[in-house]
Amino acid sequence: MLYNLLASYPSVTENHFSDVSSSAWYAKAVNTLVELKVLSGYEDGTFRPGRTVSRAEFVTAVCKCFGLTDGADSGFSDVSGWATGYINAAVEQGWIVGMGDGTSGPMPA
Repeated sequence: MLYNLLASYPSVTENHFSDVSSSAWYAKAVNTLVELKVLSGYEDGTFRPGRTVSRAEFVTAVCKCFGLTDGADSGFSDVSGWATGYINAAVEQGWIVGMGDGTSGPMPA
């Protein structure tokens, strides 16, 4: 989805993940977004294309598309860890608002 929103498509120079076949229908999109530093995959060098994307992962990718990395503390009591800055940035932009009880709601890592 994010790949299709690009204004231009830079050339892809390599396949970045051991579990993304270069012949997979999504390979060009995934590898392009890696080269643009929107996606990064997992520490073990995999992308895990069959895994469900969490809301935290999606928010992070969208923030990276807009060059956002951090925002003011959202005050959500249930937000901590690697995606905190991106979640705070999305809140600051008005993209997410939380549950009204001081939590962001379900946003698994």
